[in-house]
Amino acid sequence: MKKNLKKGLVLGLVSVMSLSMLSGCGTKKEVNKEDNKKNKDDKATVSEVDIELNELLSEAAISIADIETIKLGMAGDVKLKMVSEEMDMDIAGDVNLEGIVAVDEPKFNLNGALKYELEMSGTKLSGDYTLESYAETVNDKMSVYARINDEDWTSEEGDVAEYMEEVQYLKENIEELSTIIEEADFSVLDEYKDYIRLEDKTQVVDGVECYVISANLNMEQITELYETYDDTGSMEEDFENVKDFTIDCSLFFDKSNCVPVKFAVDMAISTIDGTMDIENLGFEVSLGINTGDEIKDVPEEVKENASDMDVNTSDLFEY
Repeated sequence: MKKNLKKGLVLGLVSVMSLSMLSGCGTKKEVNKEDNKKNKDDKATVSEVDIELNELLSEAAISIADIETIKLGMAGDVKLKMVSEEMDMDIAGDVNLEGIVAVDEPKFNLNGALKYELEMSGTKLSGDYTLESYAETVNDKMSVYARINDEDWTSEEGDVAEYMEEVQYLKENIEELSTIIEEADFSVLDEYKDYIRLEDKTQVVDGVECYVISANLNMEQITELYETYDDTGSMEEDFENVKDFTIDCSLFFDKSNCVPVKFAVDMAISTIDGTMDIENLGFEVSLGINTGDEIKDVPEEVKENASDMDVNTSDLFEY
């Protein structure tokens, strides 16, 4: 069982990595801001991969160790149908977000847009929203300013202690992740290269030549993995109402420094009893680490005109 769990851990490392890269901290290696910019200016080409999976993941963990700022972009779309005794619901929508976040000093700019169409028990609703927001920290207090659809600005003030505790926790976890990667036996993944693999050739993403880790799973493959590594017999319980399930994801790492630059996911799921049918749930998260982009200060007119909002700032940092 211990051996099986270790193999299962290896299979899940890339998924863990995709979450950790959004948070990372630590003290191992400085990311070169000029390298990040230079790589996008050069004309990137495709080449044969010259690195092993464990080396790539180890370097990626190290490369995000000294994050000062993260530039994030997210684009996603969903088509979902849910059926129950109480209601029938169809949802279609898309979301786009972009922003810059400072890690050790809570400060950010975040802008986005959301569109949706909802039909529920014969009633049709739709929405089209835009978001602008700023956050800054002064004297251990964090102030968040936001407005929707060019309406009035609102503000909320909160203590950042909880946020900093989360940052410290994530620093410790990134260190632990690096150790796990260094000690893991990735040779077991050769058995599952149809499911998860380091691609043989690089790909160009947003002008950057990238190593690519891909994972593709369908219901048959998930069942096989469960039968191989799950000694609890929970497969039937976990998937008893699942008719079909597919997930495709890719992680892209800058070839020059192994910094993660994008994470893309597409998934679909349907149930036997028809209570849920997700035709598509897809999103892409783009990352820029220590890019040198400036986080804008909160404009004075925003501070002067903002009214209090009914949101607890600490809720923004709960996982």
